[in-house]
Amino acid sequence: MIQHDEITERKLFEMYDDIQLGSSDICQNCRNNSENLSFPATFWFVGKGFSKSADKILFVGKNARGNPGKSIGAYLDCREMADQLCNVSWPYWRYTRNIVERIYGNDAIDNIAFTNIMKCNTSFTIDTTSNLLKVNCIKEMQVLRKEIEIIKPKKIIFLTSWNYDGYFKYVFDEMENISNTKITIGKKKMPWWEFNGELNKNKIEVLRVGHPERKKEIDYVNAVVGWITKQ
Repeated sequence: MIQHDEITERKLFEMYDDIQLGSSDICQNCRNNSENLSFPATFWFVGKGFSKSADKILFVGKNARGNPGKSIGAYLDCREMADQLCNVSWPYWRYTRNIVERIYGNDAIDNIAFTNIMKCNTSFTIDTTSNLLKVNCIKEMQVLRKEIEIIKPKKIIFLTSWNYDGYFKYVFDEMENISNTKITIGKKKMPWWEFNGELNKNKIEVLRVGHPERKKEIDYVNAVVGWITKQ
């Protein structure tokens, strides 16, 4: 069971209400122009130990599948679902769990935060997010940017592959490229982008990698752990 940072999480919910997540004119524009659009999903969790952890790592996925939470007005509270998903064997969650256990040991999950770059989805399986949805959510609503402002991570790991790279400029004020390449994970080549992002004059170390699905686990975990520890 995840131990939550209730103060930070409450601030996130207050922000969602302030921007009218799920009920704003921008959200309505998405709904009017998208088939099978889910309700917006909140962050997964902010662990109780996050603010005291040395690295303050925020993991960011693409979007949640289906409607993974209980309804609070116009959006879904995903925290209870996160408690369940953190223990499943799917690569997305298992690899992330193994990464943080390598860094923090026992009760590792309580030391990180987890959210998604997109709040809605149009498919229960693959990512079919349209450009309209990306622009409205990331650029116009600025939901992820506002989450980062509240969570205040030192490091962000995007598990998004390259499909969202062009939208990072709406999340950060400045971006300083370090390395944008591909690395070998098992028999596959995986996109790997390191850069420094600046948000409200705060410097954040950023890594954007490929989605864990169908990637060799030990290589994937070792690569991300090496970036976190700079080994």
